[in-house]
Amino acid sequence: MAELQIACLGEFQVTLAGAVLTLFQTDKNRALLLYLALEARVHQRAELAQFLWPGYSDESARNSLRQALHQLRQTLADPTDTPWLLLTRQTVQLNPDAPIGVDLLTFRHLLATCASHAHADLTTCAAC
Repeated sequence: MAELQIACLGEFQVTLAGAVLTLFQTDKNRALLLYLALEARVHQRAELAQFLWPGYSDESARNSLRQALHQLRQTLADPTDTPWLLLTRQTVQLNPDAPIGVDLLTFRHLLATCASHAHADLTTCAAC
C-alpha cells in the first residue's frame, strides 16, 4: 500500500509512494486536503462547504466542494486503489486506516513528548 505524505512546514508538498504530486488545480484543493488531514474526523459536507466558501450560497458552496473533492480524488489516484477519501452524500473524511503522514502532526507529537519530560533543560535529555 502506498503512503501519502503531506508537508506543510515550509513549502507545501504532497507525495504519494515517493512521487511528488503537482496536479492540484487550486489552492482550495490543497487547503481542503490539509484541513482533512489535520482535523482527522468525519466532516459534514454542508459545514465544509460553508467553511471553505463563505459568502457563497449553500448550493454554490456545495457544488464547489463537490468539484474540489472530485479533483482531489483524481489527484490522489493510486494504482493500489487505496481509498484516501471516504465520502458519503453527507460526509467527508480522510481514511483513518490509510497510511498518511503529516509533518505538522509529527512535530506536534514530538513537542508534546518533550513537554511531558520533567526537566527544564532540553539539551541534556537525549530523547528531547
